[in-house]
Amino acid sequence: MDEADIAQQEVELNLQLSLQRKEPSLAATGICHFCSEQVAEGQKFCDSDCEEDWRRLQWQRSQRVRG
Repeated sequence: MDEADIAQQEVELNLQLSLQRKEPSLAATGICHFCSEQVAEGQKFCDSDCEEDWRRLQWQRSQRVRG
């Protein structure tokens, strides 16, 4: 494992911790909140990839400098 791998692990850990601290509440609408596909009743995302992508996008938006 080189320095780049260690840095990537640290970035991913920080992202996960940030997302856990600020957990937005979403309604289960029957539609995936990321890709807009239909999902089973009570679900918010069609799969874990969409959920992770949505969370990452929310984190990125929260990091933007507002001016």
